[in-house]
Amino acid sequence: MFVSIDGIDGCGKSTLVTNVITMLRDRGFSVVHTREPYCQEVRDRIARGVDPFVALSLFLMDRAYHVADVIVPNRQAIVVTDRYGLSTAAYQGYLLRDRLPDAVAEIRRLNNALFPTPDRSYIVDVPVDVALARIHRRPGTDVYEHREILMHVRDNFLDLARHDPTVRVLDGTQPPAALSRIVCADILTEPADGGTDKQAKNKQDIGDMISR
Repeated sequence: MFVSIDGIDGCGKSTLVTNVITMLRDRGFSVVHTREPYCQEVRDRIARGVDPFVALSLFLMDRAYHVADVIVPNRQAIVVTDRYGLSTAAYQGYLLRDRLPDAVAEIRRLNNALFPTPDRSYIVDVPVDVALARIHRRPGTDVYEHREILMHVRDNFLDLARHDPTVRVLDGTQPPAALSRIVCADILTEPADGGTDKQAKNKQDIGDMISR
């Protein structure tokens, strides 16, 4: 099984990934913990700041290595990645909005055409003020960790989920332990109705997030 967890910087996704992996391993499951950017060189170049088209190219190249090295060889296990295609569409879609028509959707379509689709995709959502408060409690600042960017990227994440009922939006303001239990239960549960109830619940969740 392949699981991706995405969200804006400061949403708590990395904590969620760690907690979920611990809970699954405690239950006896074989779990592979991974993240994007996958290659250290790509992480370093992105951290220094690059043109958005260059960044998009780097992310796609990085994902190709990630898929070949980690995701495909470990499909018998539960592979949990901290960031995947939704993050690229949400972040680079905003940064390329004036240079690439319908940037978010185009990047999403490109990613879906080139790379495996996760069996479970989650977006951890929090208000931008909550995310910034968490960011300011840790040392250093990422190139994307600014209010205006995070506001637009959050909107992009929610819009992506609104148009893809397989993506579940999670309330990242919940206690970490409670959120981890929700995700673990969802990963280990196959929808009995083809996902209809989950899709309806996801639409309601997105509406609630937008109103916050």
